[in-house]
Amino acid sequence: MRCRERSAETNTLSKTGEQVTLAGGTTMIRQLTKTCGMFVVFLLVMAPLAHATTMICSRVEEQPLSSPSGGHIVQSTCVMAKGLDGTEVPVKVADTKIGDKLSCSMKNDQLECK
Repeated sequence: MRCRERSAETNTLSKTGEQVTLAGGTTMIRQLTKTCGMFVVFLLVMAPLAHATTMICSRVEEQPLSSPSGGHIVQSTCVMAKGLDGTEVPVKVADTKIGDKLSCSMKNDQLECK
């Protein structure tokens, strides 16, 4: 009478309560622990990046400024930005042109772009 039967394909013991071993020789618990650990590390690395998004300036407001030399300087401020999904949101970013890429993130419940 055999108590344990070893499977040739997977190198496992078929008896209940025995530790299951994968073909490479590592235990199932170790494999699950490594998988869960990598998932947690992935979440910790990606969480700060999830709030930042790239937007494109879609409308500018230009203000002429006078300079001491008598010339006119035009300061352009982006007032509307379009997200990658096509939605437009109001922003205020100085010294930008239409088509400039803006890096935006949520801070204190407000959209802040640079």
